[in-house]
Amino acid sequence: MRWGMALSIATILGTVGGNIVYIIALRLGAAGIVLTQSTTGVVVCLTALIVARRLIGLPSRQTLRLLARSGAILLPTMLSGWVLMVADRLFLVQYVSTEQLGYYAIANKITGLLHVAMTPIYSAWVALALSIQHEPDAKQRYAIMSRYIIMAVLSAALGLGLFAIEILLVMTRPAYLPAAPYVGVLAYAQVFTAFGQVLYISAVAGKRLSAVSGTVMVGAVLNIVLNFILIPSLGLWGATLATVAGYGVPQLLLYVIVQRRYHVDYPARRWLALLAIQFGLLAIGLALPPLPVVLRLIIKSGLFAALLAASVLLGFITRFELEQIRLFVRHRLRLARAPR
Repeated sequence: MRWGMALSIATILGTVGGNIVYIIALRLGAAGIVLTQSTTGVVVCLTALIVARRLIGLPSRQTLRLLARSGAILLPTMLSGWVLMVADRLFLVQYVSTEQLGYYAIANKITGLLHVAMTPIYSAWVALALSIQHEPDAKQRYAIMSRYIIMAVLSAALGLGLFAIEILLVMTRPAYLPAAPYVGVLAYAQVFTAFGQVLYISAVAGKRLSAVSGTVMVGAVLNIVLNFILIPSLGLWGATLATVAGYGVPQLLLYVIVQRRYHVDYPARRWLALLAIQFGLLAIGLALPPLPVVLRLIIKSGLFAALLAASVLLGFITRFELEQIRLFVRHRLRLARAPR
């Protein structure tokens, strides 16, 4: 987890620092965007080399062959993922203005914050989950952890959607406020990515990597088809809906496939119930009329709190777990107050 946090912090520092230096200070424009991405990659690579330096060595031939086979199976996944990220732009340039493209790009950048926040959790959990896959209670642990991951990503996505205007005001300029409505909906791409991370563990444990690649390829094809159909009439909303569908449908297919081979008692009904509640709360937040700032923030905070309450009522966090959290916090506060 510490290594994952180090890589995430390196990503944030590289991205923010690059934007400040290349785009704001040096005013390099598009070249600054490219340099920012390159600089971030270098910073993350160096950070990884530093934190994992004791593990670096020459792999065996057997390990190389295993990595090559696994990589070949997952290569279509990477290509399909790339299609999901860029295909909509290729269609949008034909039907919307450059200004609208800017709104869409900013909305995607904001939802990318959710990916940055969740990646350390994914990285740590996948490694831990695979290390315990042969233990008797492994499947039970997978189901329990799925509750935490889904609750966390749905809460974060709702927060981004409800407070998109405030986030845009802080991170950009008022000219980009029209991007706000797209943030909450595009965040579902990251929500479905979280579902995929949960199911990926079952796929690996059940030796069904081909199912991962196959379902993502289906999502990529679906995304292209929906972009072709929806963008001419709906513009940015068409691209948004196509993106969400392209990320969501593969997870539904993957769930059906991996459960046949490696069944885990995931609380799927509770997943869907919380997803429906989150969607309803987001819809209410997006439908709010213009209100005074303080009143708007109070209402949005109430909607966010409603999701947390629903998470507890649906059992995403049990009473026992809440009690453990309370005891942990109290213990930490006592340690902090204790004289040294």
